[in-house]
Amino acid sequence: TPTPSPTPVPTLSSQQETPYPRLAIIEGNDNSLLRRFVTHWFANTDVWSLMDVGDVLPEKAGPPRILLGRLPHDLPIDAKALKGMTVLGSVIDPVLGETSILLESDKPADEVQSQLQQVLEDAGYQALEAPFGMAEIFQGSTSSAPTYFCAKGHPGWMTLTATEIAAGKTSVHLSIEVPPEGALDEFDSPCDLLEHPEAMIELEFPPSPQLRAPRGARLIASSGGDFTDESTYFEAAEIQTDLSLAKLTRAYGEQLTSQGWTRVGEETGKRVHWSEWTFTDDKGRTWDGSFLVLRRFSQGDRYRVTFTIEPHPGSSSTP
Repeated sequence: TPTPSPTPVPTLSSQQETPYPRLAIIEGNDNSLLRRFVTHWFANTDVWSLMDVGDVLPEKAGPPRILLGRLPHDLPIDAKALKGMTVLGSVIDPVLGETSILLESDKPADEVQSQLQQVLEDAGYQALEAPFGMAEIFQGSTSSAPTYFCAKGHPGWMTLTATEIAAGKTSVHLSIEVPPEGALDEFDSPCDLLEHPEAMIELEFPPSPQLRAPRGARLIASSGGDFTDESTYFEAAEIQTDLSLAKLTRAYGEQLTSQGWTRVGEETGKRVHWSEWTFTDDKGRTWDGSFLVLRRFSQGDRYRVTFTIEPHPGSSSTP
């Protein structure tokens, strides 16, 4: 599919001041393309912003713009590198300083991820091995966690996510974030991992396993957070599959074992599985993990899965 010509992006100063709520302006009248755009937008729910600009420049809260089928003019890579992909559109938010680009590809998610990562690295960007915080526990079998990219001397950062939303269809979300002045505190950017690695030493998070949806299962949605502090964490997800409870829990259990977790006990009922695990990290700290799987009554092919991580009693969560 030919790549549409880039469209100029207005600067913040050119936006008319607009009070909250800010309603997006959609440029383009292709309803079919708009439906595809929205489908892909919600397929990439893993992409998140590191900043809260609710109190930054509220008087200049210009509306976001959706450019259907078009790219922004300041794309940091050659548009020719997107050849073969369909450009669904871009979302430009002048307040957040964020431009999100949605693409569709006929290639598998991992192949698209590798292709675009190479393109970004050729353009001078470096992929970060670990972003802020914890990696997500529950992951789709056909999606990638967001990868962060930074370039020394270049403001802001980029994230790349590829998610297979149907057989032979991959949704690609490329986000370019250049926060406005004053939006970030010192060392609040993932690029500080490159510029100021010493600033990240104090960040400590529980060890999180990465559990991919087994073959024949699909991750619908996931969410998580801290209970009281960063030493105790939980994540819940909705899984759709025709696998039995026993087969689903066995597949996840094998992944936990392969990643160094040790099962200390389990119980399984007709619709419920509960197991507990322990893990010793490279600092000698011991962690407890609780894995809960519930088969839903209203939808027999849906499961609610939850994994909780907390320090083992008597084992400090700090080095």
